Amino acid sequence: MRRFRRIKIKGYKGLLDGLLVSTGRTWVLFRDNPYDYLLDGFVFVRKKFLLREVESEAVAFKREIFDLKGEFMDNYLDLNLDADRELFTYFQKTGGLVSVGRHVEHSILVGWVEEVYERSFRLRLVDRRGNILGTRSLSYDVIRSVGFGNDYLKSLMLMMRSPKYLRLIGEQGSIEVGR
Repeated sequence: MRRFRRIKIKGYKGLLDGLLVSTGRTWVLFRDNPYDYLLDGFVFVRKKFLLREVESEAVAFKREIFDLKGEFMDNYLDLNLDADRELFTYFQKTGGLVSVGRHVEHSILVGWVEEVYERSFRLRLVDRRGNILGTRSLSYDVIRSVGFGNDYLKSLMLMMRSPKYLRLIGEQGSIEVGR
């Protein structure tokens, strides 16, 4: 099952490359392949927005490379991909940053999941420099993809935990990212 895939997401011009990890009724989990032969974090794609797989010679070649690399370890995330609330509760408990993709392909919201509700969740937003921007409540139904555990998000978390950053936020209180 863990083979290289290139998929089309509804409303997005670009394609997503990744290794298929697992599929549930609501979400499909991929190891993200942002370029070349690099794997970087995970991408959860809402199944109803996954339009199709794209096949080509380039896809077959990449699949062959990943097969040769043996990038199919069994110790990937073991999550319930059938229910929104359980998945977002996992994100909340880890305290890690996520990137949330909605209807606009290159416009993502970055933050950590603060609260989880039956049909929605609240995201504590941060900008690309780690500045806290406030919160946004989002319905699960509008989420097309969620990035997790990639280098960009891990780097932001490291910066946000640094003594320099913590001095800068001073009176705004403590930050609980990646507890």
